[in-house]
This record gives sequence, C-alpha cells and structure tokens, in this order.
Amino acid sequence: MSSTLMPTPDRRRPELLARLPELRARLERHRQYLVEQLTALDAPGAERPARPGDPEYQIDLFMADATRVALGDVEVALHRIATGRYGTCLYCGRELPLGRLLAVPELDACAECARELEPET
Repeated sequence: MSSTLMPTPDRRRPELLARLPELRARLERHRQYLVEQLTALDAPGAERPARPGDPEYQIDLFMADATRVALGDVEVALHRIATGRYGTCLYCGRELPLGRLLAVPELDACAECARELEPET
C-alpha cells in the first residue's frame, strides 16, 4: 500500500498545521457573521417590500441566497479542518497554496479545478 495517498491530519504541511488555529478562528467568526446576516434578512420585522415583483424584494432574496451559499462553504471548510482534509482540492486532491487559503479560508478547489468548474459564458 502506498503512503502517498491523501494527507492525514498528522501528515499535513507543517506551515498549514501552524496556521490552522488562525484559519479555524477566522472561519468561525465569518460563520457567526453570516448567521447574524441571515437572521436579520429573515426576521419577521425586517423592512422589505411586500411584493415579490419589487426590485428591492428580489435583491433581498438574492442576498439571502448568497449568504446561505457562503455559510455552506464556511461550514464545509470547518468540517474539512475537523476531519483532516482541509488544505487540499476537493476535486483532485492537490494541496492548495497556503497563501490562497489565508486569503480565502473557505477555498476548496485549486485554480485549475476552479477554472473547470466555472460556467462558460
């Protein structure tokens, strides 16, 4: 059996392991912020146009949907930290550059896979 399969928690890059507490804390703070945003957007007393056809209503729906997607991304990243799979591309298994993870802690795809996943315009 090969020892070069997927990284395990004790085989991850030392520089990533050293930064995991910081990255986890940033993700937890971002998660809390997103939960607060969703709570405010979904609050019964929130001021919003009553008619679905109003542009502001559509913007509120878009913001709530985008916030839910972002929250899902953050929760997946936190799960990947907890299970020892953080820092690798979800699609091909390559290590993600630490600089990119520091910039976008919820990152789950390498640049090549991200390009392939983008919808063509």
